Parts: sequence; structure tokens; C-alpha cells
Amino acid sequence: LEVLLDRYIRPAGAVASYLTALTGISPEDIANADTLDAVVDAVRSLLPADATVVGQSVGHDLDWLGLRQGTDYKHTLDIENIFRQRLPLTPLQHEMKKVDPAAPPPVPKYRVFSLRQTCLYLTGVDVQEGHHCPVKDASYALYLFCKYRDSSPGALRASRDALHRAPKIVGFSAQCPLIDGVVLSKDGYRIKRTARFIWTWWVQRRGARRKGRRGRS
Repeated sequence: LEVLLDRYIRPAGAVASYLTALTGISPEDIANADTLDAVVDAVRSLLPADATVVGQSVGHDLDWLGLRQGTDYKHTLDIENIFRQRLPLTPLQHEMKKVDPAAPPPVPKYRVFSLRQTCLYLTGVDVQEGHHCPVKDASYALYLFCKYRDSSPGALRASRDALHRAPKIVGFSAQCPLIDGVVLSKDGYRIKRTARFIWTWWVQRRGARRKGRRGRS
């Protein structure tokens, strides 16, 4: 695969954290980087209006870049939708279906898999052994699309079942829920609230001790 564009973007405002443990990005990397507008223009110049954009959760990236379907590209194909596993009905939903057979069916729910888990169990490649690499993500998303685009429904179902049965990978956010005060997971909020509580308690206790010392003097 040929990489047509791989650039850093210089933030317009202050950076709270570079999340270097995850991204591998340092202040030096973006010191002379392009602006967001310049990179978006570069993407538009390379993207045909009739393009199908392939990626993992690719809609979020397109929205962030401000690219519009029908103007900047024609279609999207999300890898997570190809391999998502439909979850069975819950016991309660089964009971409700028996009580009222004419009721509309419940909205289906799906289990979706990260690109890392999909690649690891379907290709044997860990796309995030170190820092997150957008080029590797994009390359393997396209590889999965090309590999499975002509697969039969039965073959896709077997792949989904294999992913569903495979052990869940512990992601970066679970290992590091909080970096430089930036919350990456639900556990991170719990840790941050606990830290704030301890800090507030310590400040109040220190203030009370100082008042006590001044009173005795």
C-alpha cells in the first residue's frame, strides 16, 4: 500500500497533554507542523469526489476533518460494522415477545470490536504493540476490507463468531485510565474524583492545623 499523506497537525490552542504514552507525539513533533486547514485542503486534493472512504469508526474522523458526504466523498465503509456481532435477545425481551407477539421487534444491539482485536485474531498482527500509529491503522483497515469484501455471509459469520469467542484485549485506556489529568476511561473519572477528594481533604486539614498553631501562639 502506498501512503499518500501522513502529517502532524499543529493545534490552534494550548495543549493540555500530548498523551505521549499513547500517541508517541512530543512538542517537537508539532512545533513546525501544518495547520488543520492546510491538512484538510491536502486531503481534499487527494480524495476523489466519488471515493469510498474505508476505516475503523471512520465517520468520527471525517466529521472532525469537516469533510462532507456527497461533496468530498461518496460513500464510507466502516470496518467495525463488517465484523460487529449481533447480540441475542435478553430473557426479558423474550418474555415481552411472548406476551405481545404483535409488538415491534426490539432494536438490535451489537458488540463491536476494536481494530486491534480484529487484526490480532483474524490476521495474527498486533497493530498497537507500541505507540498508536495512524498509518498502520489505516493500512490494516484497508487490508481487512480487501480481504473480506467478497466473503460469503457464512464466512463473515464465522469470522464474527471467532472474534466473539476470542479473549478480550485489554486496551490502553484500561491500562492507563488517566494521563496528565486527562481521563481516558470510566475508571479514569473514578480515579480523578478520588484524587480531588483526597486533595480537598488534605488542604482543609492543613488549613485547620495552621489555624490551631496560630491560636496557640
